[in-house]
Amino acid sequence: MGHILVKNHCVAEKGCFMKGEFGYLFAYWPGKIRSGTTCEEPVISTDFYPTFLQLAGAKHPENYKLDGTSLVPLLNGEESINRESLFLAFSGISEFL
Repeated sequence: MGHILVKNHCVAEKGCFMKGEFGYLFAYWPGKIRSGTTCEEPVISTDFYPTFLQLAGAKHPENYKLDGTSLVPLLNGEESINRESLFLAFSGISEFL
């Protein structure tokens, strides 16, 4: 399997990960993701759990609501995960995407 790296731009401390912070996701999956592929779809850290579940072929408990959306369609080359909305809060400023 490939690797996933998230690079974020911190405004507080070195190496911080602030909820709702913008950054870049880099994914390497030989034979699956073409070199040089880019995607403009915004994602958030809560998307990782459902993504890893789907990649592992596992199911989440039925009584547990997932906050994120699987990124597998994006990893497979689709342009969107067709989410209804994404809410981010950053330094007291809220935005709807």
